Amino acid sequence: MGNNRTELLPVRRENQMPKHQHQIVVPASYTLVAPPAEEHQFDYNTDGQLTEIRYKASNGVPLCPNQTIVGLSELDCSGRFSYVLRPIYDAAKKVIGSQKAYSCQSTSATYVSDYSDTGDLVTSVRTLTTINGTTSSPQTYALSYDTKINPFYGVYVVPGYFGGIANWFLNLSTLSSNNITRVEGVSYRYEYSSANLPTMRYTIIDDKVIQTLRLAYESY
Repeated sequence: MGNNRTELLPVRRENQMPKHQHQIVVPASYTLVAPPAEEHQFDYNTDGQLTEIRYKASNGVPLCPNQTIVGLSELDCSGRFSYVLRPIYDAAKKVIGSQKAYSCQSTSATYVSDYSDTGDLVTSVRTLTTINGTTSSPQTYALSYDTKINPFYGVYVVPGYFGGIANWFLNLSTLSSNNITRVEGVSYRYEYSSANLPTMRYTIIDDKVIQTLRLAYESY
């Protein structure tokens, strides 16, 4: 059996958000051959600041022909699969970007992203992509938000199948205090509780709901 445990990065903050559970409803056109297994390894510096996240995932079969999953300590192995991400900080130790590397069979890629923000909201992302030594033109896209509480804020790693938006590492859905309503051509619509926490999130592309995420919260 695969390891179905995903480790979330603990976050220190004065007003701890409610703990939450979430469930995803996948359209009938999607087939999961087995429950997805995701693992993350976190490295820190002497100040306790996150310096690197390594990732591997499996859905029960090789992710592409002749592909295998490598250990979390490995990267850039020919014919194998792995991601590694390093956050970029400013002098105040705030995340202002990221560097991600990916290796699969004969493909090696790096993604360098810069975040522009206003207060506690990332308002735009600029990403430079290099694949097998060839760098493409940078892509920039804007983000829109609601005014409600984002329960994923500061968690950093949210599994892609359960609430992540646009990135497996430092998900965009974790970097801002409010909930994303639009990014990169995809819209998100929410239902909220009386405490202004989202209880449902609908992912919408071309006016069609392609994914529904339900959230429940723990009282303590």
